[in-house]
Amino acid sequence: MDIDSQCENETPNKYFSLEKQIQDEDEFSRIFNKIFQGNQPMSEDDLKEEEMNYNIYLRKENQFTQKEEKITDVSSGEQKAIQDHIKGVFQLFHPWTQEYNYNSFYSKMLLFNINYNILDNKESDPHKRKNMPDNMRKRIKTDVCSKIINNLNELLRPINIKFCYFSQCEIVNVTKEENKKILDMTLKEMILHRPFDYITQKNGKKEKDILNWEKNKNNLDYLEDSNHQDIYKQFNLENILNMKMKDLYIEYLASDEFQKSIEGLREEGNYFEYIQKYIKVAHQVIDYYGLKN
Repeated sequence: MDIDSQCENETPNKYFSLEKQIQDEDEFSRIFNKIFQGNQPMSEDDLKEEEMNYNIYLRKENQFTQKEEKITDVSSGEQKAIQDHIKGVFQLFHPWTQEYNYNSFYSKMLLFNINYNILDNKESDPHKRKNMPDNMRKRIKTDVCSKIINNLNELLRPINIKFCYFSQCEIVNVTKEENKKILDMTLKEMILHRPFDYITQKNGKKEKDILNWEKNKNNLDYLEDSNHQDIYKQFNLENILNMKMKDLYIEYLASDEFQKSIEGLREEGNYFEYIQKYIKVAHQVIDYYGLKN
């Protein structure tokens, strides 16, 4: 089943507002005729009924806010770099394993914007926090950084070398100053980066990060040792480790891994609007942190 069929239920029904308008006009005609054409006042029961209908109408109006009907562009200045990269060779991530059309599907217009605080006051704050761009950037950064280490370890599995994940205090940091700095680092520099030296952490976290950092440094020392240059060349490590993080990120956006992350959002039951915004935020990361391609 293609994506358009799968997402059919998520696509707003363009006839909804017309049907609702017809119903409202019929209801207005009924009341108008009763009051003015029949020259009879409304009964107490009619007034109660209309008050109830009006309250229901107000609640519905507050739940769904009609938006301007236009196509949402999820691309940015990164799009050309991504397209150029797709034509090239992947260093660490993987090309698509199937034809996806999430970018085009989630570029479609959205007729109604859901106001979560009206639908469920108890869940309003979590929904607001989840939909904030910084929380999306945090999730994107977590995914791309974990995929970098996972793919590096998969590459080196034949020689039984395994890198540890980056420090958690770095992963959850989405400040402009810090991320502009690390996106301009090479992968090797990122592996040797010590954010725990200046980012405050809870007790016990820094000690674990130091141990992981030491293991990663030992792995790099082993791979770069003159006695292991054959291994270094065999796995193309010179190119991979000297790639800048921003270039790895562009590779990630063009990869099968990124498309699988969108599938994950859908499987979690996230709304169309959330996924649409997530893709847009993902494609604006490098521009947002002030780096040029």
